[in-house]
Amino acid sequence: MTEQRFPAGPEPRVRIGVVQGDLRVEAWDEDAILVRAAAPGEVYQENDEVVIDQAGDLLIRAPARAAVTIEVCQGDATLTGVRQAAMTRVHGDLRVTALHTAQVEQVGGDARVAALVERFSAASIGGDLKVSAASDATVAVGSVSGDLELDGSLGALQAGQVGGDADLDGACARVDLGNVGGDLSLAQVNQLKVGSVGGDLDIERALGQVEVGNVGGDADLPSLEGTLALANVAGDLTLRASFGPNNRTRTLVGGDARVTLTGEPDLTLTAVVGGDIRGVAVGAGDGRKRLNLRYGAGNASLDLTVNGDLRIEAPRAESRSSRVESGLGAEFERDWAELGRDLGELGRELGRIGSEIGAEIAAALSREGGIGGAAWAADLAREVEARARELQRRAEQHARAVEERARRAEQQARVRVKINEREWQFDPQRLERIKEQARRAAAEGLAGALEAVERALSRLRVPPDAPTPPGAPPPPPARPPATGQTIRIETPPERAAPGNIEREREAILRMVAEGRISPEEGDLLLEALG
Repeated sequence: MTEQRFPAGPEPRVRIGVVQGDLRVEAWDEDAILVRAAAPGEVYQENDEVVIDQAGDLLIRAPARAAVTIEVCQGDATLTGVRQAAMTRVHGDLRVTALHTAQVEQVGGDARVAALVERFSAASIGGDLKVSAASDATVAVGSVSGDLELDGSLGALQAGQVGGDADLDGACARVDLGNVGGDLSLAQVNQLKVGSVGGDLDIERALGQVEVGNVGGDADLPSLEGTLALANVAGDLTLRASFGPNNRTRTLVGGDARVTLTGEPDLTLTAVVGGDIRGVAVGAGDGRKRLNLRYGAGNASLDLTVNGDLRIEAPRAESRSSRVESGLGAEFERDWAELGRDLGELGRELGRIGSEIGAEIAAALSREGGIGGAAWAADLAREVEARARELQRRAEQHARAVEERARRAEQQARVRVKINEREWQFDPQRLERIKEQARRAAAEGLAGALEAVERALSRLRVPPDAPTPPGAPPPPPARPPATGQTIRIETPPERAAPGNIEREREAILRMVAEGRISPEEGDLLLEALG
């Protein structure tokens, strides 16, 4: 082991070519540069710069104002307390503590950054990256092959690609991520932009804008105080938010969704749900359920397509409408399935751009240097925003097309009933529901209910080309044909005895009063009875 000392000038610098072993650089109080090497190789000083090359294990002590440049370290590198460090390649692990700025092109192993003052940047890290900081510093990384961990607060975190999990257990002012292969969890973030998360997304508290393209697992946002743009969640969604007037969100949820609205929401919530809806009453029946709720003036919007169940916990809505879409045909269901596949593919596309952006960032940092190449973060944000907007545009375009097809199918499925000069219009499933209510009323002791409904409906001559609801028995044999989708009744048929008619009319009025059928349906039945 050899040791040499060199005087430190006003701006001391240490330039290291190749370190064949481990490297340690430490700040000390003496106004000198100490070089201690197992195999000294080449060591000399030019003006304020000490030059070292082809050394074995190496220890450098220098004033805190020193700047260190390293070409290659074949072992581990540890740097503490100096002002600035720039490294091309570290084959082993890297430890950086209490530096103002540090940049590295490639780290073969893990990287640990602690007490960072201003900025750390790396093109690629072959292992894990752990950041322990309590400052407004910035960490910018092209790619991390392993996990990314933050313990403490940070001003900004920017990464093109994280191969494993990203666990940010601290407060971050801004986070920009291209692709996270595993889970992403954040304790608190002001602004978040993510292209894709392969696993689960968990944000304990979001204070500002959250933009996420694709989540491959579950998404849990228990405290959203800003705006949300979330395109696709393959698993379950848990969302608790108040939603300000500027929020516009359209989200596809592959599993179940639970939405809790806090405060005084100013929101229009629309949902198409394949499973059950809880927390809000909807019409009975099998099929996809459509729900529209307005809270306050309804300036913000949340549009959900949920393949599973939807639970809503919220104040009473200012207005509400819902319906069950069933019997609209296999083509309609294929359209919704295609919508899900399309959005899923777009989400995966956002995941793929993470890898591309990571490679571009790595190249930029290698080419321009970590200190001068910070502009990639803005490029990343613009790329994620552009892809997310494209995803939203295509999703909205496809959803509108599907909804238009559903509207046309629903119109075609509706039947018009005309009795004398009066006309009613409704879907065939409604007839089956009226019969079911009559059977229940009769079973519960309402005399004449079933007979009244059957007599009235027997007069409705459904035309041969009218649609038949799923599971319903085939229509009776030919009766006098009707024109198109209109059922006309103009000549009263043979009437029942007056006593029976009055009892049946009373039964229908009782069914209306008890809420079993609507007033419109009761009016139709009474007209049909004559």
